[in-house]
Amino acid sequence: MVCRPQTEKDMRGRENSMKKSKFLAAVLIMAFGMTLAGCAQETANVNVNHYGGIATQEQFDAAKSQLDTAIESLQFSVNGQIYQFPIKMQEMLDAGWTMEKSVQSQLETIDAYTTTTTITLEKKGDSEYDTAKCYITLSNDTGAEQPLGEVPVKKLIISKSNLATLILPQGLTWNSTFEEAVEAYNPPEDHVIDEADYVSIIISNLENNRHMNLNFDAAARTLSEIELY
Repeated sequence: MVCRPQTEKDMRGRENSMKKSKFLAAVLIMAFGMTLAGCAQETANVNVNHYGGIATQEQFDAAKSQLDTAIESLQFSVNGQIYQFPIKMQEMLDAGWTMEKSVQSQLETIDAYTTTTTITLEKKGDSEYDTAKCYITLSNDTGAEQPLGEVPVKKLIISKSNLATLILPQGLTWNSTFEEAVEAYNPPEDHVIDEADYVSIIISNLENNRHMNLNFDAAARTLSEIELY
């Protein structure tokens, strides 16, 4: 085999080929980077949607004008609907909350003096990522069987992590801090719990003996859950 000496033309061709390869590699790296950035942005948006409903300005203005200024009223707005505790199950159903059909079929009526286990309710939004959840317990304290809609909600838990858009009296939301809630509602000292791993404010309506716990993330100190009972 005879090796032919490389001419200047051969060397220029090889140099151009190497430049072309480097260019293509750079393009591929940029394209891959842009793909990763796009995926990260999409995931970030999904994560935002999955952690706490954000009220629109229209929802915020409407709720703030309709809600009682006193938190002791136990009024609150969820996904644009105003509620006041205590409430009956029919009000939740009328507002679009649903439970699994298999569960509801067993709860067409509630026996006398019966308290249910915890039930998950869902309220669908505009997309699969907008389905809010809450957790309730029902209690029929009467001596007669009652249809589902007539039974009072004994306990209701709404969490930031379950996509419910919450607005409280005086405009407090999931982004409100423990300190802001204390300033807005001025609760009695013995109704305030501020410990390293548990931060909460207990709101009481003595007229009907009902309560609302405002529970805060201990690290971020922002509202993370309300519990009515």
